[in-house]
Amino acid sequence: MSETTRTTIYLLDDDRERLARLKADYGLGTSAATRAGLALLERNMTGAQDMDKDKLAIEVKFSDAGLWGDTDPDANGYDTAASAAAFAEHLENFLVDAYPDADITVSHGLNDRVEIDGDTAGQEVPWVEDIVEKVWTNQPWNIEAG
Repeated sequence: MSETTRTTIYLLDDDRERLARLKADYGLGTSAATRAGLALLERNMTGAQDMDKDKLAIEVKFSDAGLWGDTDPDANGYDTAASAAAFAEHLENFLVDAYPDADITVSHGLNDRVEIDGDTAGQEVPWVEDIVEKVWTNQPWNIEAG
């Protein structure tokens, strides 16, 4: 039989709720839920060590609402498709300059989203969002219809 040790863990309210949800959803006791969480963390950390740290996967999706805001592109004489393509091209170029070793995808879609390695809350996300904002503000992406 393995040795056991009693340990006190102080949890934030959100973490306490997450632990309670794990226990209820999977029928686990406190110790089993904690061990499962530690095993998952260990597995994820071991996998992270094996990843190429310089090879990020950056995915940026932008929508018409995010691109145009309150501006009506048709009423102002802009070509929406050409403008979206120009924005995507400028953004991709800036991202390649900032992250030359990353796999970068920029696409026009229904929602605005920045993902780094599939995570929308990673430490690089604010930096990429800053590049998106700079391209949107400073680059000539709005193409006149003609």
